[in-house]
Amino acid sequence: TGLINVSGPLIFHDRNLFGNTYLIRSWIDPKGRSIDDDFQILVVGRYPKRVYLKQAYADGEKVSTTAIDRERVSCADFCIIREVVGLNLTEEEMARRAETGMSFKVLGRRASLTMTVPPGYFSAILDAHRKARGAA
Repeated sequence: TGLINVSGPLIFHDRNLFGNTYLIRSWIDPKGRSIDDDFQILVVGRYPKRVYLKQAYADGEKVSTTAIDRERVSCADFCIIREVVGLNLTEEEMARRAETGMSFKVLGRRASLTMTVPPGYFSAILDAHRKARGAA
């Protein structure tokens, strides 16, 4: 589609290389057209069974959430299910989170996932996004 992708580093949330991760990514249309929800926190949870992660909440309110993928990634001694969801954010929300950071909970049918993203991560991605948009 010709979109420019800006992505931050992958963060291992629970300091376990096989654990849960997140990163923030954004898209820029080089032709200048507006893209709804330009930013997304890509969250990956790993579980021994499907938990069907679906809806995220932050500050007691729903966050626009997209279920992206559920797949079995390893079945040696036991299976590992990788579930991926995206928390969709606008540029205004990113700017606000660059000041405060964000703690959120993603609920599923069998389990939930809680993560905290520090303000500096939001700030760095927002700066990189604006720089790439200016270059486009």
